[in-house]
This record gives sequence, C-alpha cells and structure tokens, in this order.
Amino acid sequence: MTNTVIETFTFYDLETYGTDPKRDRIVQFAGIKTDANLNPLEKLVLYCRPQKDYLPSVEAITITGITPSFADKNGLSENQFIETVLNFLSGVNNCVLGYNSIKFDDEFIRNTAFRNFFSPYAYNSFNNSSRWDVYPLVRLCCALSPEGINWPYDEKEERYILKLEKLSQSNGLTHEHAHDALSDVIATIDLLKLIITKQRQTFNFVFSHRTKRQLLEYIMDSRSGSLTSRALVTVDSSFGPEHMFIGAVFPVLMDETASYLYCWNLIEPVENFSNLPELDELDCSAVTLQDLGIIKIKLSACPILVPYGTLSKNNRHERVNINPETVSANLKFLSENDQMKEYISGCISKYREYFKSLSRGSTNPELGLYDYLSKSKEERDANQRIMNQIHAEEKKDPLLLERIRFNDRDMNELLLRYKARNYEYILSDEERDEWNRIIAKYSADNSGRFLTELNDVFIQNEKDQRILSLLKETAVFYGITG
Repeated sequence: MTNTVIETFTFYDLETYGTDPKRDRIVQFAGIKTDANLNPLEKLVLYCRPQKDYLPSVEAITITGITPSFADKNGLSENQFIETVLNFLSGVNNCVLGYNSIKFDDEFIRNTAFRNFFSPYAYNSFNNSSRWDVYPLVRLCCALSPEGINWPYDEKEERYILKLEKLSQSNGLTHEHAHDALSDVIATIDLLKLIITKQRQTFNFVFSHRTKRQLLEYIMDSRSGSLTSRALVTVDSSFGPEHMFIGAVFPVLMDETASYLYCWNLIEPVENFSNLPELDELDCSAVTLQDLGIIKIKLSACPILVPYGTLSKNNRHERVNINPETVSANLKFLSENDQMKEYISGCISKYREYFKSLSRGSTNPELGLYDYLSKSKEERDANQRIMNQIHAEEKKDPLLLERIRFNDRDMNELLLRYKARNYEYILSDEERDEWNRIIAKYSADNSGRFLTELNDVFIQNEKDQRILSLLKETAVFYGITG
C-alpha cells in the first residue's frame, strides 16, 4: 500500500466527559489493529470508571449515551484502563491514528498516562512506531483532490461538513452509531480505504511525509543545510472555512530543537502587515502570532506540507479562495525585507516568555505534563525510575507504595492522588485528610456548574425520553434528588 515500513495500523477513538485533556476524563476507548492493507486483526473496547474528584459534562453524557453509573459498573480503574490502552496502542512498525486524534485524543492519552505514571510518548515513539491523523488528509482531499468522493455541503452555512458521520452517509459507509468509539473507528478505517482507492497519490505523498524526520528531509536543502526557499501549502484551522482550511506559507526559520517551523502567511494581503509593531511595543496578550503574519507549525504533530504547485492543478486556488497575485506580493515583500527573519525570531522569544508566565503558579500537579517535560533529562530519568518502581510494586502489593517517595514535591502530590484513586484503603490518616480536602475543594468549585448544567439540559430536553433517562440515572449516581 505504501513504501514506508509499516506492518500494522492501530486506529482508535475516545469518548470523553469533556473537551479539556488536562482536566476532563476519558470514559470509553475503542481500537482496531489492522495489517498494512487495513484488514482487521484485533479490537479492544474499554470503559473507565469515574473518580471521586471529578464531575463530567452533562452534555457529554447526553452525546455519548454513557452514564457514570454504566462506566462505574463496566469500567476499569484509570490506572488499569490506561495501561491496557497503552499496551494495545504500542507495537513494532506500527502507526497509531484516528480522526482528529492528534489535537484531541492523543492529548487525552498523554495526560492520562502522565497522571498514572506511564510514559506519555512511548506508544508512538519506539520500535519504529509513529502516529498520524486522517482528518487533515480529509481536509486536503476535500479542498484540492475532491474527485471520486462525495463531500457533504451545507447550503445554509456555505461550507463542506467533514464530520465523520456525514462523510459516511454521503459515501455509503458503515457508521451505525455516531459518538460511539467503536463505530467511529470502523468509519475512519472505511473512509481511509475510500481515500486510498480514489486519491492514492495524495495519500501516498502525505503519509510518506508524516513524521518529523521525513518532514525535515522535505523542508531542508540537503546541500546547504538551510530551510527550503520555496512556498508550501499546508492545512490548518487558522486559515478558516473561507479557505477550506488551506493556506500557502513560506518557511522563515525553525526553532533550535527543530520542533517548530515558523512560516510567513502568503495568503493575506501584504498591506495587512505593512505596520507591524516594534518588538518592544508588542503586546502578546492582545496580538497573536497569526495577527503578525506568522504561522507556527509543530513538526511532531504530523502537519501536512505539500508543494505550492498543487494549487495550480485544475485552478484549485479558486476553490480555496487563494489569490496567486497576493502570494506573489508576499514573496516579494519577504525578498525585500531581509530583517523579517530577525523580527520573527524576536516575536517568538517574546511569546515563549509570555506563555511561560501564564503557566506558572498552578497548584494542581496533574496539569503539568508539559512543564514536567521541560525538566532536565537527569530529573526526568530519575523520576522515570521511580515511576517504573511504582508499577512493579503495586503489582506485588499496593501497600508497598507507602515506601515510595519522589524528590519532587509535585510528583509526590501526584502520587498521593494516584494512591487515593486506585488504592484508597492504603492511605494514612494524614493522606486521607488531604484527599478529602482535594475532593471537597473540587466539589465546591464544580458542583454548582454541574447542577446548573443538569437542570438546563433537563429543561431543554424535557420531551426526549432517552435524554431524560440518562439524566435521571446520572442524578441518582451522584445522589441528587428533586
């Protein structure tokens, strides 16, 4: 199917009780492992039990149809759940993928792994494993390679609707239950098969340029070792539906770790950037990088980068509302302003410091995945040895966790929460008091929101027996009457 060395694909989808991967929780996982030709090999469906220090989104319950009481009866504890999930996602020469998985599902997996002392990246970083996402490919095909596929269009909104269930309906694909994780996985596999059949060349190019290493080889000049001096086409939400989320960019610089590529936006009129603020006057709280004409591309997030000439095929630039003359004017602007690279570098430094300042002061260690990753390698390695010890000891006897301590205060607080959620009976009196304080604070901060949402959803759906049944079951589970 492709010239890359992939033996298996692992498609997966999550149903969650909210949209914030740091604070909200996974309730359902479904995955199907296939061979290189997308023939199913094995599947896994799991539920995760709710926790005492968390209240779900009521709307999420009505969308998924999964109540906390159902998950409690049929699910695993979060540590068992995520360990099973990570084992299923891992493999040799394996690619993990989903539908909008990189920006959503992957973030939930990583944060869940982190608070349960598993490596957040191991499942797609070792043994020649990788990750990918079908959704950006769908956006690219809809915009630039639409032939052979029916694309649902909303006449009122004047835009294409790329929701999985709509695409399945339009193309006669099986999708029995939208927002059921297993149904979504099956639909994703069928949709990818359709794209490969109808647009194999597009698929092959994008898939063979999915990893950071492959992208670096593509955007770097092998002779000079510098960034390519050519325009590229990318897919990103920042370009908006008016451009079908397609943009033309010019690479300007890359950060020192080769993690981010910073590009100039070629599709906005160049006069929009004629009065850029001086660096010392730049207000990062009021102005975004995009406002400055700078597009930030994370190379590890499998971005799509294809030749600019793709837009000329069948006048696709008209389909995505990109004016070639505007692109040319931007390229001329860059060529005449040698200081733009220095300016963009200065902007990046200011924004980096600004976002660092926003992340400081969090009292909840569970929100600190990316802060944790910024620690030195020595600190992370030392912590990883203790994390490995946690999982080794708990399999022998959870009581052995009492003797484990980190040299890091936040990690010790994380350990307290881990023990409380999974082995509450081993807590000391002091730890139990702290755990009860954590629960009480969470309840004080969130129970009002939860009750209001429960009431509002009831009023909005008082004639919908399915939703009323879900709400009643949820209320009973949390001991709510009236």
